[in-house]
Amino acid sequence: MTGLTALILTALALPPLLARLTGGHPPTRITQLAALAPVAVVPATAAVIIAAAAAPWLAVLLAVPAVTLWIWQLPPLKRTSYQAAAGP
Repeated sequence: MTGLTALILTALALPPLLARLTGGHPPTRITQLAALAPVAVVPATAAVIIAAAAAPWLAVLLAVPAVTLWIWQLPPLKRTSYQAAAGP
């Protein structure tokens, strides 16, 4: 029963993840669905926690979309480049 709950939670998180993967130009339904990616982190993470109690192999499988959603929520890395000043 807990494995089924984890799969249902992951199914709730997959549409925003897939919309985020495909991208698109506003104003379309895909971009509106992709905007829900931060909210989809919650059921995806809950699915991994529930699946860990049921079956470890299922938790590893469901961790892939959850980790992908979490990574997209991180701010971009700042690139620091050290360039010499131009001129005399």
